[in-house]
Parts: sequence; structure tokens; C-alpha cells
Amino acid sequence: MLAETASDGRPKRALYVAQDVTESKLKEEKEQQALKEACEAANHANAAKSEFMSRMSHDIRTPMNAIIGMTAIAARYLDDQERVADCLGKITVSSRHLLSLINEVLDMSKIESGKIDLAEEEISLSDQI
Repeated sequence: MLAETASDGRPKRALYVAQDVTESKLKEEKEQQALKEACEAANHANAAKSEFMSRMSHDIRTPMNAIIGMTAIAARYLDDQERVADCLGKITVSSRHLLSLINEVLDMSKIESGKIDLAEEEISLSDQI
């Protein structure tokens, strides 16, 4: 509001300007809500990734510890072929399990980045089960 005053201090003229900000406020509220939802989704995704990494670190360490332990045992008993063969079998099983876990992590990464290629193949359902 703008007012012009006379010499006696009383207003001579007044200019009043009004602007409806309803749409602007509604738009701002929608943007704030969208931002809040995006923040919640990001926090949820971050928590899920943290939980995934925690589980994967455990799952990866288990076969890795078996590989390291069996290698040490085999090295200690080189003269005992039966024991070395047993260790090598366990190392093989653990190595395959570890490779499977690593491949699953890499597949998840491909899926997340949209870089996975799907191939249509005929399979035997009974063989898969």
C-alpha cells in the first residue's frame, strides 16, 4: 500500500495492490510434499542398501573363511593325500558358492542400472525344480 499525505499529515491518495497467491502456495505445497516423499524414498533405499551390504559381507566372508582355512590345513598336511583331497573338495565347494554370490551381486547391479539383457529360452521346469 502506498499513501501520499497532505501538509496536515492526512492522506490525500492511497494505492492498494493485492495479489492472489493461492495457486502459487498450492504449487509450493505440492513441491514440498514431492520433495518430502523423494527424501523418504531415498532414505528407505539407503537403509535397504545398508542392510544388503551387511548381509552380503557376512555371506561372502563365510565361504572365504572356509577357503582360507582349508588351504592352511592342506598346506600343513601335504603328506596326507586323503586330508589334502578333502580340503580341496571343500575349497572347491566354497569357491563355487563365493562365485555364485559375487555373480548375484553383479546381476543385481546390472538390474539396478538397467543394463541387464534378458534372453528367452525354453527350459525344463522339472529339471529346474
